[in-house]
Amino acid sequence: MARGNPNWVKGGKSPNEGGRPRMLPDLREAARNYSGDALATLAKIMLDSEAPHSARVGAAREILDRGFGKAVQAVDLGVNLNVAESHANILMRLAEQARHKKEEASRVLELTAN
Repeated sequence: MARGNPNWVKGGKSPNEGGRPRMLPDLREAARNYSGDALATLAKIMLDSEAPHSARVGAAREILDRGFGKAVQAVDLGVNLNVAESHANILMRLAEQARHKKEEASRVLELTAN
């Protein structure tokens, strides 16, 4: 299935230059007016022993997320960075390049001296 706008040409003018429209302040305020009722509904579901476990867990998770923020998730990017080793490798490459340039300069001097 194709994604995006099929009429958009890479490097061309964006079909959505303004980006995603912002939520209207009135709509946001209206939604916030129901936050107490929404929290009460979530609490009712969480405490209802007759409700499915998935609904109770979901309600509890939503309440905790709103109260404490979403739990931090560890992400392993598979990067093993040893700064000291990286710097040492860079310095060794620079020293090798300098040695090659010095050898080239010596050869040039020998050729011009003869």
